[in-house]
Amino acid sequence: TRAAIEAKLQTLEERLKQGLAHQSFVLLPGKKDQSAMWAARKAATPLLFRRSDGLQPVAIVEDAAVPIDRLREYVEKMQKVFEKYKLEYSCYAHAGHGEPHFRPMLDLTKKEHVDLLEKIAGDCHAIVWACDGTISGEHGEGLARAQWVEKQAGKELYEVFKQVKSLFDP
Repeated sequence: TRAAIEAKLQTLEERLKQGLAHQSFVLLPGKKDQSAMWAARKAATPLLFRRSDGLQPVAIVEDAAVPIDRLREYVEKMQKVFEKYKLEYSCYAHAGHGEPHFRPMLDLTKKEHVDLLEKIAGDCHAIVWACDGTISGEHGEGLARAQWVEKQAGKELYEVFKQVKSLFDP
Protein backbone atom coordinates (compact mmCIF):
# COMPACT_ATOMS: atom_id res chain seq x y z
CA THR A 1 0.00 0.00 0.00
CA ARG A 2 1.02 3.59 -0.38
CA ALA A 3 1.10 3.97 3.42
CA ALA A 4 3.49 1.00 3.76
CA ILE A 5 5.80 2.43 1.11
CA GLU A 6 5.79 5.85 2.77
CA ALA A 7 6.62 4.23 6.15
CA LYS A 8 9.58 2.40 4.58
CA LEU A 9 10.79 5.61 2.98
CA GLN A 10 10.57 7.38 6.36
CA THR A 11 12.66 4.59 7.93
CA LEU A 12 15.19 4.89 5.11
CA GLU A 13 15.50 8.64 5.58
CA GLU A 14 16.05 8.20 9.33
CA ARG A 15 18.75 5.56 8.72
CA LEU A 16 20.52 7.81 6.21
CA LYS A 17 20.61 10.66 8.70
CA GLN A 18 22.23 8.35 11.28
CA GLY A 19 24.88 6.93 8.98
CA LEU A 20 26.50 8.19 5.84
CA ALA A 21 26.99 11.90 5.32
CA HIS A 22 23.97 12.48 3.12
CA GLN A 23 22.85 15.96 2.16
CA SER A 24 19.17 15.51 1.49
CA PHE A 25 16.40 13.06 0.88
CA VAL A 26 13.92 13.91 -1.85
CA LEU A 27 10.94 11.78 -2.79
CA LEU A 28 10.18 11.81 -6.51
CA PRO A 29 6.85 10.04 -6.91
CA GLY A 30 6.03 11.32 -10.41
CA LYS A 31 7.50 10.09 -13.69
CA LYS A 32 8.32 13.65 -14.77
CA ASP A 33 10.38 14.31 -11.62
CA GLN A 34 12.09 10.93 -11.88
CA SER A 35 12.98 11.55 -15.53
CA ALA A 36 14.45 14.94 -14.67
CA MET A 37 16.60 13.40 -11.92
CA TRP A 38 17.95 10.68 -14.23
CA ALA A 39 18.67 13.29 -16.92
CA ALA A 40 20.62 15.41 -14.42
CA ARG A 41 22.73 12.41 -13.36
CA LYS A 42 23.43 11.50 -16.98
CA ALA A 43 24.40 15.09 -17.81
CA ALA A 44 26.58 15.50 -14.70
CA THR A 45 28.96 12.61 -15.30
CA PRO A 46 30.63 14.08 -18.43
CA LEU A 47 31.20 17.34 -16.54
CA LEU A 48 33.66 15.51 -14.29
CA PHE A 49 35.98 15.24 -17.30
CA ARG A 50 35.96 18.98 -18.07
CA ARG A 51 38.07 20.26 -15.21
CA SER A 52 40.62 22.94 -15.98
CA ASP A 53 43.23 21.54 -13.55
CA GLY A 54 43.93 18.36 -15.54
CA LEU A 55 42.30 16.07 -12.97
CA GLN A 56 39.89 13.48 -14.30
CA PRO A 57 37.90 10.68 -12.66
CA VAL A 58 39.90 7.51 -13.28
CA ALA A 59 38.01 4.23 -13.40
CA ILE A 60 40.45 2.01 -11.52
CA VAL A 61 38.31 0.89 -8.58
CA GLU A 62 34.80 1.75 -9.71
CA ASP A 63 33.37 -1.69 -10.29
CA ALA A 64 33.38 -3.19 -6.80
CA ALA A 65 30.27 -4.50 -5.09
CA VAL A 66 29.72 -5.46 -1.47
CA PRO A 67 26.80 -6.97 0.44
CA ILE A 68 24.26 -4.29 1.31
CA ASP A 69 24.76 -4.78 5.04
CA ARG A 70 28.47 -3.88 4.57
CA LEU A 71 27.88 -0.87 2.30
CA ARG A 72 28.26 1.77 5.02
CA GLU A 73 31.51 0.22 6.25
CA TYR A 74 32.81 -0.04 2.69
CA VAL A 75 32.02 3.59 1.82
CA GLU A 76 33.57 4.91 5.03
CA LYS A 77 36.77 2.92 4.49
CA MET A 78 37.00 3.97 0.84
CA GLN A 79 36.71 7.61 1.87
CA LYS A 80 39.70 7.10 4.17
CA VAL A 81 41.80 5.71 1.30
CA PHE A 82 41.22 8.83 -0.77
CA GLU A 83 41.94 11.01 2.27
CA LYS A 84 45.19 9.08 2.81
CA TYR A 85 46.36 9.96 -0.71
CA LYS A 86 44.85 13.48 -0.48
CA LEU A 87 42.68 12.87 -3.52
CA GLU A 88 39.31 14.19 -4.54
CA TYR A 89 36.97 11.54 -5.92
CA SER A 90 33.59 11.16 -7.48
CA CYS A 91 31.07 8.59 -6.38
CA TYR A 92 27.70 7.57 -7.69
CA ALA A 93 26.05 4.28 -7.03
CA HIS A 94 23.74 1.43 -7.70
CA ALA A 95 23.27 1.55 -3.94
CA GLY A 96 20.51 -1.02 -3.92
CA HIS A 97 23.01 -3.50 -5.34
CA GLY A 98 25.85 -2.48 -3.03
CA GLU A 99 27.85 -0.99 -5.86
CA PRO A 100 29.14 2.54 -5.44
CA HIS A 101 31.33 3.72 -8.31
CA PHE A 102 34.36 5.49 -6.84
CA ARG A 103 36.67 7.32 -9.20
CA PRO A 104 39.69 9.16 -7.82
CA MET A 105 40.56 12.42 -9.56
CA LEU A 106 44.01 12.03 -11.07
CA ASP A 107 46.14 13.72 -13.70
CA LEU A 108 47.72 10.83 -15.57
CA THR A 109 50.21 13.14 -17.26
CA LYS A 110 51.91 13.44 -13.85
CA LYS A 111 54.25 10.64 -12.81
CA GLU A 112 53.27 10.92 -9.15
CA HIS A 113 49.64 10.21 -10.06
CA VAL A 114 50.52 7.30 -12.33
CA ASP A 115 52.63 5.88 -9.50
CA LEU A 116 49.55 5.98 -7.24
CA LEU A 117 47.36 3.80 -9.48
CA GLU A 118 48.50 0.42 -8.17
CA LYS A 119 48.67 1.62 -4.56
CA ILE A 120 45.13 3.00 -4.65
CA ALA A 121 43.75 -0.09 -6.37
CA GLY A 122 45.51 -2.42 -3.92
CA ASP A 123 44.18 -0.53 -0.89
CA CYS A 124 40.67 -0.34 -2.30
CA HIS A 125 40.54 -3.98 -3.37
CA ALA A 126 41.68 -5.06 0.08
CA ILE A 127 38.73 -3.15 1.56
CA VAL A 128 36.32 -4.81 -0.89
CA TRP A 129 37.52 -8.28 0.09
CA ALA A 130 37.47 -7.42 3.80
CA CYS A 131 33.81 -6.47 3.29
CA ASP A 132 33.11 -9.85 1.56
CA GLY A 133 32.70 -8.15 -1.80
CA THR A 134 33.95 -8.50 -5.35
CA ILE A 135 36.18 -6.16 -7.35
CA SER A 136 34.14 -6.94 -10.48
CA GLY A 137 30.52 -6.34 -9.57
CA GLU A 138 29.24 -5.14 -12.91
CA HIS A 139 31.79 -5.24 -15.72
CA GLY A 140 34.15 -8.14 -14.98
CA GLU A 141 37.86 -8.06 -14.39
CA GLY A 142 39.24 -7.28 -17.83
CA LEU A 143 42.76 -5.96 -18.25
CA ALA A 144 42.30 -3.25 -15.61
CA ARG A 145 41.95 -5.81 -12.81
CA ALA A 146 43.87 -8.73 -14.32
CA GLN A 147 46.64 -8.68 -11.74
CA TRP A 148 44.08 -9.21 -8.94
CA VAL A 149 42.03 -12.00 -10.51
CA GLU A 150 43.92 -14.80 -8.76
CA LYS A 151 43.46 -13.19 -5.36
CA GLN A 152 39.79 -12.53 -6.12
CA ALA A 153 38.98 -16.04 -7.32
CA GLY A 154 41.47 -18.14 -5.37
CA LYS A 155 44.32 -20.21 -6.78
CA GLU A 156 42.25 -23.29 -7.69
CA LEU A 157 39.56 -21.40 -9.60
CA TYR A 158 42.19 -19.14 -11.18
CA GLU A 159 43.86 -22.23 -12.68
CA VAL A 160 40.50 -23.22 -14.18
CA PHE A 161 40.14 -19.70 -15.62
CA LYS A 162 43.54 -20.06 -17.29
CA GLN A 163 42.62 -23.43 -18.76
CA VAL A 164 39.34 -22.10 -20.18
CA LYS A 165 41.10 -19.07 -21.63
CA SER A 166 43.74 -21.23 -23.31
CA LEU A 167 41.00 -23.40 -24.85
CA PHE A 168 39.21 -20.45 -26.40
CA ASP A 169 42.10 -18.04 -26.87
CA PRO A 170 45.29 -20.05 -27.44
